[in-house]
Amino acid sequence: MVHKYQITGMTCSSCEAKVKSALLMVDNVTHVEVSLQDHSTTITMDKHVPLKELQKALDPKYQIAALNIMK
Repeated sequence: MVHKYQITGMTCSSCEAKVKSALLMVDNVTHVEVSLQDHSTTITMDKHVPLKELQKALDPKYQIAALNIMK
C-alpha cells in the first residue's frame, strides 16, 4: 500500500535525506520518496503504519500529516 503525506519543517536537501532515512527505519515501511519542493513524502508499506508511529520516527522539527491514500 502507498500513502502520501505532507511534511513540514524541511528547508534543505539534508532535511530531505534525514526524513527519508528516518522513515525507512519504521517497521513495515519498504520504500520512501521525499520531495523538498512539494513538502511531501510517498511511503510504500507492507502493512498500514499509523501516522503517530511515523511522526515518532521523525525529528520533532518535522511534522507529518496525511494528504490522501493511493492504491
